[in-house]
Amino acid sequence: MLENKRALTGYWALLAGLLSAMLPVSTVIYALQLLPKIGIVIYKEQFLMWFLTLSLVLTFLILPPFKNKTGSTDTDLTQSKVPWYDIVLALVALTAGCYVTFWYHLILPEIGLLTTDKILASAAGILLLLEATRRHLGWTMVSLALVALAYSYFGSHLGGILETRVIRFDRLLVYNYLGQDAIHGTPLFVAGTVVTAFMLFGQMLFATGAGQAIS
Repeated sequence: MLENKRALTGYWALLAGLLSAMLPVSTVIYALQLLPKIGIVIYKEQFLMWFLTLSLVLTFLILPPFKNKTGSTDTDLTQSKVPWYDIVLALVALTAGCYVTFWYHLILPEIGLLTTDKILASAAGILLLLEATRRHLGWTMVSLALVALAYSYFGSHLGGILETRVIRFDRLLVYNYLGQDAIHGTPLFVAGTVVTAFMLFGQMLFATGAGQAIS
């Protein structure tokens, strides 16, 4: 999955390392409920969007859009720094993610009211998530996601048990990106809490040498 990752150097490597460290730190802060102890109460969706945003930004910094087929080495300049187009994608992902993370408490009460900012953030967020998925897992998972979106939109034209309710495309985007049961659903919650906690625990075992007894 990460065989083709960039061998970043200099401040790019420092930035990627900092963002990577923020993922488990954010999970620990949320799992231990440290923010409520200092008077900061957040929705679960705010943590999940923050976790997803960090993951998306890291993806665009580390993974190139296409697999290297030229045989160049990790010291190739194209692999040691982030090109401009991935910087743009990372900034857009950061903007859309921070919009939801820091203003979700204002968005949620009016989530049914479609506004330009919600639609733009949702469209950008979904497109970037699909592109990040393609870089990690290929077109198969992206195709499944597109089929699911297409069914949600065109399902009203089907008959019988396959028929769905009519839904506007902009509302479909907003529901999937800002709603509480779509992107913010169980898979992301498990990834942001259980999976990250187990990975952190495993790394601590290997760092202390206890992992050698298991392996």
